[in-house]
Amino acid sequence: MKNFESKMTLSAGISVNKHNEIPEEFSTYDLPVPEGTGWQLKQIIPVHNNHRFLQYFWEREVEGIDGADNDFETNAHVKNTSIKLHI
Repeated sequence: MKNFESKMTLSAGISVNKHNEIPEEFSTYDLPVPEGTGWQLKQIIPVHNNHRFLQYFWEREVEGIDGADNDFETNAHVKNTSIKLHI
């Protein structure tokens, strides 16, 4: 069984004008990659109700976790990670 770590990063999206043309100053765009190595980009979606920002979903395989620590019922941790964007 493989174990994975996932993270979500946030970045301003490319601004488009009313004709959906991308301005020339956006010829390149750096992705907000999480710290560390081995991250693979899985999905990009606009932030709900604020399409000026994009959410990037990343995943990487985690090694060195034995079967005893792989019990979801006892080791699941969830954080409230509101990004609190306002218009």
